[in-house]
Amino acid sequence: VGDIGRVIDLYVPARFRRQGVGTALLSHVLAVAKRLIMRTIVLEVEASNPAALGCVEKAGFVHDGGLIEFLHPDTVTPL
Repeated sequence: VGDIGRVIDLYVPARFRRQGVGTALLSHVLAVAKRLIMRTIVLEVEASNPAALGCVEKAGFVHDGGLIEFLHPDTVTPL
């Protein structure tokens, strides 16, 4: 949206983790964002995923808040 970019669903299969794949993907995303003159790049990481937290922190992202999810009990969560 404008000069704000959002990374959605970055996933590295287990057999390729700890090999720099996530770091390379994030580096590419940041390079593209820089070319597009994005002012802000955001993403979400589960707090219970220390490997992902370490990867995004290594890429220069900083924690800037939390997301609170609400789910109505009468709704069906899509798979």
